[in-house]
Amino acid sequence: MKISALVENCAPGNLESEHGLSLYIEYRGRRYLLDTGAHGAFLRNALKLGVPLEDVDTAIISHDHYDHIGGMDDFFSVNHKAKVYIRKEAQNGQYYAEDGDSARYIGQRKGIFEEFPDRFRFVEGKVSLDPGVWLVPDGEEDPRYAGHSRNLLEELDGKLVPDRYLHEQSLVMENGDSLVLFNSCSHRGIANITTNALREFPGKRITHVFGGFHMMRTDQANGTHLMNCTPEYVKAVCGRLIELGVNQVYTGHCTGLAAFEELKKNLGDRLHYFQTGDTAEI
Repeated sequence: MKISALVENCAPGNLESEHGLSLYIEYRGRRYLLDTGAHGAFLRNALKLGVPLEDVDTAIISHDHYDHIGGMDDFFSVNHKAKVYIRKEAQNGQYYAEDGDSARYIGQRKGIFEEFPDRFRFVEGKVSLDPGVWLVPDGEEDPRYAGHSRNLLEELDGKLVPDRYLHEQSLVMENGDSLVLFNSCSHRGIANITTNALREFPGKRITHVFGGFHMMRTDQANGTHLMNCTPEYVKAVCGRLIELGVNQVYTGHCTGLAAFEELKKNLGDRLHYFQTGDTAEI
């Protein structure tokens, strides 16, 4: 299994960064794309990295926020075969971010599902894509490890309410007797998501976790990135991941650099920042 970061919030050299995430995965002779970032940066980076997006067999959207589905038109411009798997709740979902007294729409480009009905597959429950490849929805939430994305909303019965994240899913790949978990933003908390994913695979162990942990907030006054949670929360999450058997964590995007440093204090060499252009082989 080889995982490459096509776009993320940080990038070296001539690669582009953006507030978004896109991962390219080679597994058992097939090619997968997890998310498309916010715009076309993932596509331009793929060209520079020699990643053949036209050959991607299957695409997955982790959840229906613009920084993960925003580059879908760009993907369709070069790839004419891959089906795109997304939760059925995204089909009619309306998602927003609260900015002070107003709310900003942050969902997919409106109309894209209708324009490409032959490309999208709306799924529910646990889904097998290929041998060893699974999509898993989020499950129960332990409040001790709940995420801190309090400004994210969804429209329900004509009103804006806290997002339930029913449109979010994890990608899980088998790696021998163990599992590799991908969850791009972990809105319900990465410890909760890992716990629930394990319930779907009795007797298995998740050894590697990839994704953003949504521990970042932006100071609107000066644009600096801070933590949206406490050091004690980060310590508890790290302890739970270690307890569950996770020994390698690759994170970035909405985790934020401040939270990354706090995670590093608790995870040490288990933790890696996975920036644009990085690869990992498992």
